[in-house]
Amino acid sequence: MGIRTSSSGANSNFKAVKSKLMAFSREIDKSVKDAMEDALKDIAQQIFEKSQEYAPMDEGHLRESAKIHEIKWEGNVVKTSISYGNEKVNYAYFVHEDMPSAISPKKYTTDGTGPKYLQRAVEEIFTDANVRKAFLKAMRKQRGKA
Repeated sequence: MGIRTSSSGANSNFKAVKSKLMAFSREIDKSVKDAMEDALKDIAQQIFEKSQEYAPMDEGHLRESAKIHEIKWEGNVVKTSISYGNEKVNYAYFVHEDMPSAISPKKYTTDGTGPKYLQRAVEEIFTDANVRKAFLKAMRKQRGKA
């Protein structure tokens, strides 16, 4: 009298486990991507707000022209941008880069405002610590959805 074993039960169990693990992996990938988007939106908003503090005010047109652009994925990289200027405000680049004016010397009426308003905001906000904090906050938010 011998003992017979069957691998068909083990195979079907393995396939079920593999299927569940693959579904879990896709769920994790989506959660991480969603968290990356949320973190980027958070950081972009912080940079935007800080750049508004640094942008010269005069009549307010420069600040009003600021815009956070739509989030886009390029492969596994998520991107956005912030811009100043439009048809009405064609001088944003010149102010940012502190280029000489043919009209008059620049006088910044509010302390702390002036050239490099966007660059200064990026350098202040876009740090490893702030990005890590924004991503962890976004991951906690994703965990709360489960």
